[in-house]
Amino acid sequence: MLIDLLISEKEKKTGEVLLALPIKREKIFYSKFLSIMIIILFQLLFWITALYYFGRVTNPLIILPLTITAILLLSITGLIGVYSKNYKDSALIVTVTFIVLFFFLFGTSTLYLVGLKEVAAISPLSLVIAIENGTYSTKETIFSILPSLSFSLILMFASTALYRKDEFYFGPRPSITQLIFNLAGKLQIKSRSYGPYFIALIFGFIAVLISIILEIFFGIITIYFTESIFVILALWAIIEELSKSIGIFSASHYYKLKWHEGLMAGMASGLGFAIFENIMFTGFALNIFPDYAVRILIMRTFLSGGVHIVSTGVIGVGIADKKYLTLTFIIGVIIHFGYNIMMLQGVL
Repeated sequence: MLIDLLISEKEKKTGEVLLALPIKREKIFYSKFLSIMIIILFQLLFWITALYYFGRVTNPLIILPLTITAILLLSITGLIGVYSKNYKDSALIVTVTFIVLFFFLFGTSTLYLVGLKEVAAISPLSLVIAIENGTYSTKETIFSILPSLSFSLILMFASTALYRKDEFYFGPRPSITQLIFNLAGKLQIKSRSYGPYFIALIFGFIAVLISIILEIFFGIITIYFTESIFVILALWAIIEELSKSIGIFSASHYYKLKWHEGLMAGMASGLGFAIFENIMFTGFALNIFPDYAVRILIMRTFLSGGVHIVSTGVIGVGIADKKYLTLTFIIGVIIHFGYNIMMLQGVL
């Protein structure tokens, strides 16, 4: 419904009337978002009340994780609706996006049923199962809600930022590459000495989220066709190095990088990626192995952090000097893949 509200304005040319009103555009977006959210909440209340009355639901508190799930779905569809030019455009994006989302929400919830409760807790739908079983805790509730809610807020911020731009109504719509470069442009600082490294560092943080989405999607496809853990580890190395490289390419768009500056920009992107990833792993460790959380943080800081910095630093040299790009990317992926294999052997 939210996509319909947003795209119908573009196709029927009724959005111009709204834009002419003395109302901030983000308020227009949030009014659409909240109107759909209120409808969903009423539906949730109705069905949960009915199911509770007939004994199909034992604890009405399941409305909390279901509401968080609804917010996540709406924030995703909101961003798609703002970015898409028409219904055909949005249909393709929605299909791909919701396949990934399906595996995140329901795939991780199945892990709860096979006993991997701590890992599955990242999905809010796992919290529904825990509440129904009476096994939920405050820590598990926070751990299930916080990632989805945080991601939803990021998506809503991105949606309102795009909704304020005339290009998404009147065209030409910027490509994703242009949007990335625009974001990098806003991250520019006055100091030429640190500008490219700051951009690369921030994009290193963002690369973690990009990697997670792509790794879930392509990882599941790879398991289906090959069932080879080594292929998956190689794929993940490629995905993460590509994601981290976005920051270096963005920095090179505004700064002419020499090879050593490309190296430093790559190291900055790898550092940002490692910091965010280590925070996430430590959060998992606190939930699964609380006694080993500090040890895991220290180990990953020096091992994983070092690998990310070195591998992406090598790729940064190739981005600065394009004639070495293919070679340096292969070397960076090999370094990363070698680390993944080493960690796998350590686990096994």
